[in-house]
Amino acid sequence: MRKTSLELRNIPRQPKENKTDLFNMIHNLLKALKIESMFSEIKDVYRVPKKSDTNNITTVIIELSSTLTRINILNEIKSFYKNNNGIQLNTTHLGLSSKSPIYGSEYLTAKTKRIHFLARDFMKTENYKFCWISNGNVFLKKEEGSPHILVKSEEILTSLKKKQTNV
Repeated sequence: MRKTSLELRNIPRQPKENKTDLFNMIHNLLKALKIESMFSEIKDVYRVPKKSDTNNITTVIIELSSTLTRINILNEIKSFYKNNNGIQLNTTHLGLSSKSPIYGSEYLTAKTKRIHFLARDFMKTENYKFCWISNGNVFLKKEEGSPHILVKSEEILTSLKKKQTNV
């Protein structure tokens, strides 16, 4: 299921929100991305349960019919940033009145999220230029033109750090 799903983070919960409201938000987002024809590819939309009662902002999961649809929507999100001079996707693109940034990505397992977090931190501290996720895998790259490194575990980051200190 995760291979065909997207995660939208930082979405405020609306009063008396229901499934139709979530579908309408996603339809508005697809309109903003100029790919509303993909709306028929959505199988389900739901919220991840929130961790505390104090925060009204949670994650929305979008289940799609195929991985190709997921890839196309992620590519359109990236294109949106390139074509709109850095304007960030925000809650107004979902049809909400308040304006706060939203973030779209692959729906990762807890382990992969942890590895991605550690890899981003490693990238900053060890002067790597690139860290990204593709098809549920975390990658690092030292600089343009250098080979990419698949980070499958925390041990790989530990061994890379040891190599850095030995050089």
